[in-house]
Parts: sequence; structure tokens; C-alpha cells
Amino acid sequence: MQLSFNSALLAYAADFTGKYGSDQGVEVAPLRPGEPEAGVTVSAFNRGAIGMIGFDPDGRTSERIVLHPSPELVKAARGIKSAERDVRIEGDATGPLNARVTTYYKAHSTFKDFELRVSRDFSSYRAAVDAALGRWGDTPDLSSTAGRYDMALLLSAVKTMVDDTDSLVICGYDGGPLRLQREDIQIIVLLMPQAAEPIPPVPSWLRDYVAA
Repeated sequence: MQLSFNSALLAYAADFTGKYGSDQGVEVAPLRPGEPEAGVTVSAFNRGAIGMIGFDPDGRTSERIVLHPSPELVKAARGIKSAERDVRIEGDATGPLNARVTTYYKAHSTFKDFELRVSRDFSSYRAAVDAALGRWGDTPDLSSTAGRYDMALLLSAVKTMVDDTDSLVICGYDGGPLRLQREDIQIIVLLMPQAAEPIPPVPSWLRDYVAA
């Protein structure tokens, strides 16, 4: 098998994997099955509480596979501002693969090779994402509820997402996940609420503040 895509997506996804079972891997799959030229999606989820989905329109793969990158591979795959990077993975899908991370500078390129463990075990949350898409299409612009979110997960997501950018788009929706989105790279993080909460009323002291 052969696949290639923006290596930064692999590094981002690795930050959103879980510690147990089928949440430990990163899924790489064709955007549309049977159309390897349509691009590659890279996704990871942690207990269904938070997940990352990325897309590389220039990526190529003909099949779905679950990757278990080593810390050394994740470090090498992270994006840098001074060059472009991709990862190319080859080998027999039943055993360890070879992952080559290539860094393309203006005048030359360098590469590093890593052994990569793979599996087919992955917790798919496509149904949950599909339900969220339905709500985003039907929910009015103004939400009627707020959400209570796990602070550790939120801070971790923001830290990961803003590693090499100056801004981040954050959207909240009724009964659905908080959406964190980058504009310079096609990545979306979904943070599921712990509970729906009434939108807190504006405190009276804030009105006194602006009137002073």
C-alpha cells in the first residue's frame, strides 16, 4: 500500500488520541471511497469527548488504515514555517510500514524514515459528526443554550491548534459540540459539551460599568 499527505495533520491528530483501546490510533482514509484522487482525511478521537478531523486535498490513499505513530515520528511530522513537509507511507498493510517524512526547503530537501505500527481498530464517530452537521444546518444563528466544557480538554485543544497561527475560529451550537477551526490549514476540532446549560444572564454590574 502507498499513501501520502501533509505530515502536520498526523502530528495534530496524534495530540487528540486516547490512551485506551480503539481511541489510540489515527485514522487515514480517502475522502470518498474508491476515489483516491479526492484527497485524504486524517482523524482521531478521545473517548468521544473530543476529536480532530483534518483534510489534505492533495493527499493520496486508496484505502482506510489506522496508524499508531511513535513520539519520534510525531515530532518529525510537525509543520514548520520555513518549509513544507509531507509523509509518505509504504509497505504491507498487515505489518509495520515505513513512514518517510520529507522536508522541502527552497534549495534542497531532507528526509527521515520511521517504522510505523498499524491496525484496523478505530472508534468511528461519523454518525455523531453527521448528527452535528444536521444541527448546524438547521439551528438558528442565535443559540438558546450554552454548553459546559471540560477545561483541560479545551485548553489542550487551543494549545495544539494555535501552535503556528495567530488566530482561531470558535463556534458553539445548541446541543452540539464546540467547533474550533483553523483557516490556514483544513483542521476542525470538535469538543463535546459535558452538559447543556441556560445562557447566563448579563450581570447587572456590567451595565453599571458601561454607564459610569
